Amino acid sequence: MFLAQFTLFCYYVSGTDVPGVLLSRMAEALSDVSPEPYSETLAKFDWEKVRFASYSAEDCKRMWLAISRQVC
Repeated sequence: MFLAQFTLFCYYVSGTDVPGVLLSRMAEALSDVSPEPYSETLAKFDWEKVRFASYSAEDCKRMWLAISRQVC
């Protein structure tokens, strides 16, 4: 099941690795967030700073939640 769901995220947009871009942009945005518990950080996270290409802030948040459920 993990492989099937992970495969959904391993597609390319204009030659760009979508999960890689998502994680990179999240790392950049995290520099603006003070160290707090995960749930508090997620609640305050500015997804507008993460959005890219045709993906909205909400799309990025949904992608992250789907990825994090597989990891955690």
